[in-house]
Amino acid sequence: MMVSPLFSQVRLTPWVGFGNQSVKYSFDDATIDGASGINFGADVYIYLNENMALGSGFRMTSYEATASINDYSIEQAGVDKDGDAYEMTSVSTNIEESHKISAIEIPLLFRYQDWVTDNIMLFGATGPVFILPGSSSSKIASGSVKNVGFYPEWNLIIDDVPEYGFFDNELAGDMPEIDTKTSLAWTIEAGAEIFISKRLNVFASLYYQSCFSSVTNPAEGGLIADPFTYNGSLMGADDVKLSKMGIRVGVNLDLTPRERGSIKSIR
Repeated sequence: MMVSPLFSQVRLTPWVGFGNQSVKYSFDDATIDGASGINFGADVYIYLNENMALGSGFRMTSYEATASINDYSIEQAGVDKDGDAYEMTSVSTNIEESHKISAIEIPLLFRYQDWVTDNIMLFGATGPVFILPGSSSSKIASGSVKNVGFYPEWNLIIDDVPEYGFFDNELAGDMPEIDTKTSLAWTIEAGAEIFISKRLNVFASLYYQSCFSSVTNPAEGGLIADPFTYNGSLMGADDVKLSKMGIRVGVNLDLTPRERGSIKSIR
């Protein structure tokens, strides 16, 4: 039986999760590895009946990835600071990068639950999640890029003129800022709750979430935009998505005023 929202149960569910939460992308022959971490949040559910509820919430997750590029070469044309045209060949060697994107996540959830014993409930929840990227960073730990310039006008090759960017460049430190954008993901969760009191349950669940669309805009010029700019493999990739899976633990608090309570979904 459905109930009016004015009389339905309201429940607050704060939780913490741990598992793999990775920036997913591919770039040429680069080796991309994800990372493990902690995420947290709180959801609010309004019950339609004893088994079904609709909810939303606020979640925070930090996604990471490391990339290793052994050898990568690219050829592109450009114009130097004097206005002279050149053709540049860049060779990257033993590059080690790290990337991090933090995101606020707003889910819209449908939940189904059922008591299987007097004290244990099984439940599942699923729905879309709006991904709002926040702070981000890209760093390079080690590696080198050798830039060689060819000036066809003079049939001249330059490979040791640092002021024009044509030299062996040892890389380290921050890379250009990641250009992020909003995205949409889908989440699924399944778990069990244990009855503690009429106002409190504790729960544990498994979850999986993945984006439908990229959370970045690719950098102009790809991996190496010009002799002085190394964008990195993430900003050179066309499709960058956020993905996480793991275990979540938390509590369910019944916030329904006693005079309004009409569903005993906690107990």
